[in-house]
Amino acid sequence: MVSQLTHKKRMSTRAQMLIMGGLTIVLGFTVTIGVLSWQSGKEQKALAEQYLQQIAQSRALQVQQELSHARDVASHLGQSLIALPHVGITDRKAADKVMEYALRANPDYLSMSVIFEQNAFDGRDAEFASQPGQAPQGRYAFFVDRDASGTYSMHPLLSYLTPGQGDYYLIPQKSQKDTLTEPYSYAYNGVPTLLTSVAAAIIDRHLKGDRYL
Repeated sequence: MVSQLTHKKRMSTRAQMLIMGGLTIVLGFTVTIGVLSWQSGKEQKALAEQYLQQIAQSRALQVQQELSHARDVASHLGQSLIALPHVGITDRKAADKVMEYALRANPDYLSMSVIFEQNAFDGRDAEFASQPGQAPQGRYAFFVDRDASGTYSMHPLLSYLTPGQGDYYLIPQKSQKDTLTEPYSYAYNGVPTLLTSVAAAIIDRHLKGDRYL
């Protein structure tokens, strides 16, 4: 009996050691996997954040380049229109064509607009003020766009003197600086579209500071 009890105790102790060892291995394995998984998840999160940051920076640079190009286009259009009166061209239809071709050359833009100061283009604002289809005060203040069929049309700007609606003109006209408007909703071809405007303030020093936008 003594011998048998001793053997059982030895077996019991051995079994306990195996069980404890197994638990230790399992626990160690589980902890290791948990730590590795946590570290891997942390690294993935860091990589994802880095990737998103790179995308954001790349997109921001792209937007900045697009807005810079839009400002250049607006400035070049203004400079082209300034040149017309200097060479004796004061036909408003000629200015219409310059605007139309500028939009044709930049199909990504929905429209382009130009507002001359009073009598700055042809000195005939009073004459045009009494005619239908003209902008307030008879100024040369029009925008060109294209419809769904690709037809280009000129339209008078009617609210450019109204604060809020006319901020795309009033703000750069007052500051004499290029301006980027806040995004706004506009029904383009009947579809609500979120737009922003880039306005270039053009000053012709040869005409005593008359401004062209």
